[in-house]
Amino acid sequence: MALTVMLVPALMGQTDCEPGDTTLAVLEFDVAGENLIVFDPQERIYDVLVPESLESAMIRALPTDPDALVSFEARFGHEAAEAAPVTEKGVGMGGGEVLFNLPPGECALIITVEAPEGATLGYVINVIRGSTCP
Repeated sequence: MALTVMLVPALMGQTDCEPGDTTLAVLEFDVAGENLIVFDPQERIYDVLVPESLESAMIRALPTDPDALVSFEARFGHEAAEAAPVTEKGVGMGGGEVLFNLPPGECALIITVEAPEGATLGYVINVIRGSTCP
């Protein structure tokens, strides 16, 4: 009696359902031509302290996979929690730039990347408006 072994992709560490690439290649928080974050594609959360007088910031996000969808969302409120008001600023394949008007206090800017295969993952920029002096 002969024994036949068949290796299927799941057993070899490969699957037909790859999750896709949900990383960003570029993430910038631009104020007056200056990027205020040091971006690392593996780092998903950033904190930015800006002057109280700052009214807006340009967010630029480009996915590693040019076919991925990028959406921009802002959560306003003291805790920027799920119950906080939400403003969605745009969705686009291949990413792009969005100008956010910043409220007083704190807000969370959420950049979500959706791979063509359907996987999603987000980056968060927590923005705190206040005095930059100690």
